[in-house]
Amino acid sequence: MVRSKAAQAKRKRLEADGSGAPPPRRPKTDKQPKEDDGLDPKRVYVSRLPKTWTDEVLAEKCGTLGTVARASVMLDAATNASRGFGFVVFDDESGKAAALEAKYIKGRLPD
Repeated sequence: MVRSKAAQAKRKRLEADGSGAPPPRRPKTDKQPKEDDGLDPKRVYVSRLPKTWTDEVLAEKCGTLGTVARASVMLDAATNASRGFGFVVFDDESGKAAALEAKYIKGRLPD
């Protein structure tokens, strides 16, 4: 097995310290597929949202396009402030079609 000079030096340093070889790597495991594969035909990504919008405001604004099942504005974990994008899930595919037809993809509401 060919190792880089840095890896060889690290191994020598570990052996000189008496700690031996580095611990073996864990074998890769087969990960279970996620429940949400990103292919939901009723979900729309909405970007360029105002920082003041909440889930309720997003649901209200998108309610004109169809019945909203769920609306989520993504929040920053550290500050709990809006990250400026979110997701809307409509009750049926016609809501998503209306959003795409109204060019709502970039977060601009149709007038």
